[in-house]
Amino acid sequence: MEADIAAVEIRINDASYPINDTNDNKVPDNSDDIEYRTQITRLRRRLKWYFYEAFKFKTGTCYFHLLPLFFFLMHLVKVGLITSQMFNFGNDRANFSNVVSRGHLALRHLFLKGWDATWETLPYPPAHGDFAVYTIDDLVAGINFAVQRYYNVEKDSIGFYERLPTDKLEIKIMYFEFPGFSETEASSGIAIRERVIAVNASLSETLDQQTGDKTYTCDILKGFNQSNITKPIKKLLATYINFQIHSVRVLEATSKAQCLRIKGKVMFTDLDNNGQVNVELETLTTRIRCSEMNYSLPEPVLENTSQSTAAAVVALSVLSLLAACYNISWGVVAFYQTKSFMVRYYKKLFMPINKDETDLPRSEYLRFLKIWEILILGADVMNIIGSAALFEIENKNFELSTLDSYAVVLGIGCLLTWFTLLRFFKFHNKFHLLFNTIYKAFGNVVAYMMCVAILFVGFWICGYVVIGPYHVKEYYKQSPKDRDLGPVEKTLRKFLTTEDQERSSLRDSIYDLMKDSDNRSTEEKAFRTELLKIVRVDRTPDRVRILMPRTLKAFMEMEEDGKGVVNCRCLKCEIAFIWWRNN
Repeated sequence: MEADIAAVEIRINDASYPINDTNDNKVPDNSDDIEYRTQITRLRRRLKWYFYEAFKFKTGTCYFHLLPLFFFLMHLVKVGLITSQMFNFGNDRANFSNVVSRGHLALRHLFLKGWDATWETLPYPPAHGDFAVYTIDDLVAGINFAVQRYYNVEKDSIGFYERLPTDKLEIKIMYFEFPGFSETEASSGIAIRERVIAVNASLSETLDQQTGDKTYTCDILKGFNQSNITKPIKKLLATYINFQIHSVRVLEATSKAQCLRIKGKVMFTDLDNNGQVNVELETLTTRIRCSEMNYSLPEPVLENTSQSTAAAVVALSVLSLLAACYNISWGVVAFYQTKSFMVRYYKKLFMPINKDETDLPRSEYLRFLKIWEILILGADVMNIIGSAALFEIENKNFELSTLDSYAVVLGIGCLLTWFTLLRFFKFHNKFHLLFNTIYKAFGNVVAYMMCVAILFVGFWICGYVVIGPYHVKEYYKQSPKDRDLGPVEKTLRKFLTTEDQERSSLRDSIYDLMKDSDNRSTEEKAFRTELLKIVRVDRTPDRVRILMPRTLKAFMEMEEDGKGVVNCRCLKCEIAFIWWRNN
C-alpha cells in the first residue's frame, strides 16, 4: 500500500504519462512517431519558457531559468532605485510644501487685519467661528489694511519680499442693485454688477527724509467715490484684492536660494448679504529662476532628487518594458502553437474518455493572458513618464501642484513595481496556493484585506495563548517528507492510508474516492472537487485508468529534461539555459 501511495504522489506532482492498464506503469511506446515526439518536446519546452518563473522549488529540487533570473535581478535593482528616488523626491516635495505653507501663513499675518495664531490651530470643537467682520468700519479698515500692507511689504515685513515692475494690485468688487435702493440703474429685479476700483485714487504716500523710504496709506472710500457708486458698502457682495509679489528664500543647509513668484487674493465675501463678511487669503506660489528677478544665486531645483538615479530608472524601465512586450508577443505565439498542436494530437496525448472531447478547456488557454505583464507595462510607463519629468523640471517654473502630479505618477509606478515583485513568489506551493486564491476570488480577497490587520492580531493573540503549548514540532520531526506536500496531497495520503476492506487496490481506492456519491460528507465533497482538477479516472469492467489531467501544467511536467542538474549539498539544482528551452 505504501508503494502505491508513493506512485500516486509522483503521478499527481509530476503528471507522468497516462497509464493504460491496471498493473503496468508503462509509458506509451512512441518511438516510431518521431515527429510526434519532436513536436511534444519542443512545445513543452516553449511552454516552460513562457510559464516558468526565474526559480522554483519542488520535491527537493531547485530549478533556475537563467534569463528570467536575470530579469528578476534587474527587477530587484529597479525596485531599489525607484524606492530611493521616491523617498528623495518625497523629501523635496515636502520641503517645497513647507516653503509654500509657511509663506502663506506669513502673508495672512501681513495682509489680514486682526489675524493671530489662534486662527491657525485646529481644535475640535472649534474655539471660535469664521474669521469675519460685521461693521462698516471693520470692513473698510480691513480693505485699507490689506492694500497698505501690500505697498509697504518691502519695508515692513521681516521676510524678503520685492515688488517688481510687473507686480500689480487690483481691487475688484461685486455688488447688487434693485429699484428704489438709492440712485440705481436697475429697472426691475436684482442686478449683479462687477467693477474694478481705481487703486491710485485711494492711495497716498509720504516720504521719509532720512531713509528715503515711502510709506503708503489707503482710503478705499475715495476709490468708491471716484467710481460713482452710491452707498457702496451696503451693496457689496464681495471685494477681491488681487496682487502679485516676488520673494527669495535662503536655504541655510545648502547655502542656496529659492526664488518665488506669489500670486494672491484677499477676499471679503458676503454673497447672500447676511451681514457677515468672511475674510480669507488665497495664494499660488511658483518657483522661478532667480534670473527673472535679476539675481545670480545658486539655486537647487530639487535638493535630494538625483538625475543620475532618474536616468537609471528610465533605462531599466525601458528594458523591462521591452521585455514585457516580448513576453506578451511570445505568449500570443505560444497560444497559437499550443492550439495547433492540441487540434492535431490531443486525443493521442490525453486519451479522452468522452469522444466529443477534442481540446483543452477554455480556462487553460486563458492562462496565456498574463495580468502580471500588463501590470509591468503600466508600472514601466508610469516610471518612465515620472522620471523623465524630473529632467524637464530643471529649467522650468513649477508650482506645488506640479510636484503633486509628479508624485502621483511616481507613486503609482512605485506601487505597481512593488506589486509585480509578487510574481516571483510562486516558487513554492505555499506561495502558489495564495496566488490561486487571489486569481479565483479577487473581489473577496480585496474585502478581506480591508479587515486583515484586525483579524490577524486577534488570531495571533488567541492562537498564541490557546494552542501555543500544543504546536505543528513533533510532527515535523516524525514526518519531514510531508512538509512540502500541498493540502490535496496530504488529504489524499490520509484518505488512502485508512483501513477499508472494500478498497482492494490503489486504483479502486482512487476510483471510490472520485466517483460521484450523495453519501459523502461536506469535507469529502469539497476534497473531491479539488482533486478533480488534477486527477481523472475511468472505470471499465476489468480495470481503472488514471488519466493525465487536462491542464497545461500536466503537459509541461510530463517529463523533465534532466539537463544541467547539479548537487547543491542537500538539494539538487537544475539550471536551465536559454538554448535548452528553444532547441
